[in-house]
Amino acid sequence: MAPRSEDAAGQGDRARAAPPSGESRPGRRPGFYYGWVILLAGFLLLYSGFGVQFSFGLFLPDIEAALAPGRRAVLSLAFALYLGLAGGFSVVSGIATDRWGPRPTVFAGTWPLTVVTVSSAP
Repeated sequence: MAPRSEDAAGQGDRARAAPPSGESRPGRRPGFYYGWVILLAGFLLLYSGFGVQFSFGLFLPDIEAALAPGRRAVLSLAFALYLGLAGGFSVVSGIATDRWGPRPTVFAGTWPLTVVTVSSAP
């Protein structure tokens, strides 16, 4: 294989190397790593999402009183079915994400969610 033009000029690895310690790249604060912001945002999203998802048991008596008095088992069955379907579809979405990437997979999953949400509105 022929060397790339920057490798042929002798600048290949040195041009992409990190700057020596003490120097910083233009436009970046020294010592700040943006990956920590991404990690914090992901943590907060998952923390709040799972907190809302699994607070169902806390609100079950109120939901039962408002929707189905005396039928707690039916509401618990609905939540159990939700958890089972979410687990099953997570396997399917993982395989689809590996095969086609996250953007088409999320786009394809958003349409059924949108249709169900709009159709359940009064």
